[in-house]
Amino acid sequence: MECVFCEIVKNHRPEDVIYEDDDIIVIPDKYPVTKGHMLVIPKKHYRNLLEVDDHVLSKLIIITKKVAIAAMKALDAKGINILSNIERAAGQVIMHTHIHVIPRYYDDDFGFHWSRVSLTEEEKVLIVKKIREKLP
Repeated sequence: MECVFCEIVKNHRPEDVIYEDDDIIVIPDKYPVTKGHMLVIPKKHYRNLLEVDDHVLSKLIIITKKVAIAAMKALDAKGINILSNIERAAGQVIMHTHIHVIPRYYDDDFGFHWSRVSLTEEEKVLIVKKIREKLP
């Protein structure tokens, strides 16, 4: 069974497409959190952003920037959130890479809750060391 975004890529209605090229499609989010919330999706199936090949990833980011600028101008948005959830622990529900472009307005009801963790200096140093060791 294919994922919902693979089905959308195959069977989308042209009137629902904000942008499309050979590799990328941009559509309105089915359940928008603000006016103009859209999804930038690679046509090829990748589970998440960390699996996207560099060529397509570059295009994803460039198109994300273009539609974000267009949304701000077209909808008089006062800001934009750009995000991609990677895996279920981070909120990914559909396991096909996608980037949310969420226009923001002063009176919208959408937001993030940023909680803080306390780390000792030793923990910070250890975290930096562990990540550096895994870099290619």
